[in-house]
Amino acid sequence: MKDGDFNKIRRHVYGRSTANKKEQLPTPGSKLDIILQKIYSHYQNNPFGFEYLAKDVTRLLIEDSGTICHDGWVTKASGDGGYDYVLRIDIGNHGLSQVRQVVLGQAKCYERNNGVSGKDVDRIIARLKRGWLAAFVTTSYFTNATQQEILEDNYPILLITGKQVAEIVNKELYRKNISLDKYLKSLNMEQEYKNPEDILKEE
Repeated sequence: MKDGDFNKIRRHVYGRSTANKKEQLPTPGSKLDIILQKIYSHYQNNPFGFEYLAKDVTRLLIEDSGTICHDGWVTKASGDGGYDYVLRIDIGNHGLSQVRQVVLGQAKCYERNNGVSGKDVDRIIARLKRGWLAAFVTTSYFTNATQQEILEDNYPILLITGKQVAEIVNKELYRKNISLDKYLKSLNMEQEYKNPEDILKEE
């Protein structure tokens, strides 16, 4: 108070809360943990393949909230420009009463003790244009420093943790009544070389 620097004593209150590592990962030995470990083992030597699962997980999460999600594509393996896949959120009806928003996605198939850092997230944030959203999917967790940075700067990004990946996949396996291996093999493995804006024109 004497110095006149209120930032030293100001309490920062965020609209969203942070989560610790334990909250972002399934309980060791649980069904969800087994699913997550199988996913990690399946993709640990094929991180590019994990991008297809990350895209589907993001789509399912968005649709589960009641929002229409237009399926997009996974970008080329090299020179992807800082993002791994593209989706689109549709709000409202067709025509003038509809708003379409681009969703850029990033995917990291990390071992559960290897947390996602701010440097990992910065790449996808740097690619966002006005009105766009981002999604970051990982098999691990987001460090507290990373979460704090996102909350302080109010970045429009969905953080999808290892626990959420396992939960969403488990729900999809139940809905489709298929095994994990069959589900992973069913994912569309096609690539696209379009600009993100192109998804706004698709019907």
